[in-house]
Amino acid sequence: MPWHRIALRLDDDSITRDMELCDKVDRRLDDRHALAEVYICSTASTRDPADLYFCPRTVELCSDILAEYGAVECDKPATRPPAFVLGNPDLGKRHWPDQA
Repeated sequence: MPWHRIALRLDDDSITRDMELCDKVDRRLDDRHALAEVYICSTASTRDPADLYFCPRTVELCSDILAEYGAVECDKPATRPPAFVLGNPDLGKRHWPDQA
């Protein structure tokens, strides 16, 4: 399963929507005891609009939620986005071993 992303706008309405998305994903992963298996990151600290990236395992576990918010398939970012959002932060090293 490929990586997915959602474009984020950094305005009040979008931030509320993005928080709802993260809450739904967090609850799903927590219910399945899967937070240690996923990595979600964002470019939010570097640009607007930003992108929220979901590793393949997150997509596998939360595809219905991500579809509801318009996630699209994408390549894994070439460099690790600077903002860790949710999951296991150590997986960033696995996905980008040359950027640990």
